Amino acid sequence: VTIAAGDVAVSPDGKYIVFARGDELAVAWVESGRIDALPVRSPSRVAFSKQRGVVYATTQLGQVHAVDVAARSSVWSLDTEMRGDLMVVASKGDARIAVAGSERVALLDARAGASVAEHRLEREVVDLEILPDDERLLAVEREQWVGEQPSSRVFVIQLEDGAARPIDVPNCADDIQVPAGGKVALLAPTFCQQDPISHLDLTPGQERFVKNLPGFGPV
Repeated sequence: VTIAAGDVAVSPDGKYIVFARGDELAVAWVESGRIDALPVRSPSRVAFSKQRGVVYATTQLGQVHAVDVAARSSVWSLDTEMRGDLMVVASKGDARIAVAGSERVALLDARAGASVAEHRLEREVVDLEILPDDERLLAVEREQWVGEQPSSRVFVIQLEDGAARPIDVPNCADDIQVPAGGKVALLAPTFCQQDPISHLDLTPGQERFVKNLPGFGPV
């Protein structure tokens, strides 16, 4: 959730809301209405642990924090050396988080903040998506144009060890949509001179681009 843009993030159990208050990260407790400050400055985006009361927050200064919300204390923090609006996603099992900014994707151990793997791409990362199997991550790289044809890459990254391989997609990059079953992915750019709907097969170990379907706008 991009809290730097004014959005609020509701915890998975619905007990508290995390948001940006001035230059700090804050939590509002739904039952009591109490608001507390959390030890994160210049927050950008947040993701929640699905297993414990921890929020993962990136900052505009290139840091990523794991914060125990109830205790209002830092579990760990790390300087990624990235800058800007860093994306962050967390696995359902709370084993991994992924952070992306500019042309880098960092995979981290969610419990300790230790680096698992890092990938430097040729172009900026547009979207991150952990698949429903909780074993793979999709990272969408900004398209490039060859003549009048756009081409983007979607990287399939293994959460266990960070191994990655790219899928070439003849379409512009955008947020990628994965239905609940996790068997396919759809890439349908909102702003592009050409904007078909790209169909990707997500069969484990055989992930591939299938074909472009006629369409217009987002899925």
